[in-house]
Amino acid sequence: MEKHFTSTVYILCKIKGVVKMLLHKHKKLNIWIGVGGHVESWENPYEAALREAKEETGVKVKILISPTKIKPTYQVTEVPLPFMIKEEKIPQYKRVASHYHIDFTYFGTMEEPNQVSMNEEFGWFSQKDIAKLLLEDDVRVVVLAGFKNYARLLKRN
Repeated sequence: MEKHFTSTVYILCKIKGVVKMLLHKHKKLNIWIGVGGHVESWENPYEAALREAKEETGVKVKILISPTKIKPTYQVTEVPLPFMIKEEKIPQYKRVASHYHIDFTYFGTMEEPNQVSMNEEFGWFSQKDIAKLLLEDDVRVVVLAGFKNYARLLKRN
């Protein structure tokens, strides 16, 4: 079965003193997820995460990453590690056959959460709000890890 590389960003921000996460309701799948999309042939997963987040929200996103371990050279640079890499089966949709996404999942933040504009239903959710939201199991694991690690991730960046 065909496999596509994708990148997703779960964006966390402190809004009026409360840590919140941006989620949107995916049009095709009708589920709440972070922002993201396919990795293009000319980019790595980190670059795709930045591009997709900007395209989908209209606002520049900063990916929260672990410090680089190697000194970059002309031939080699380190691609920032995602929080996780997961493989997920995507069901058939209209003329697109069922396939897999190998998703590089990142956490991010932004300076202007009130400037977000999306073409799909979206919201900023606190951890308390998340408890009431119907989420896929894999999404809930990522979301809760984001809330748990937010302060530590910010200190690293």
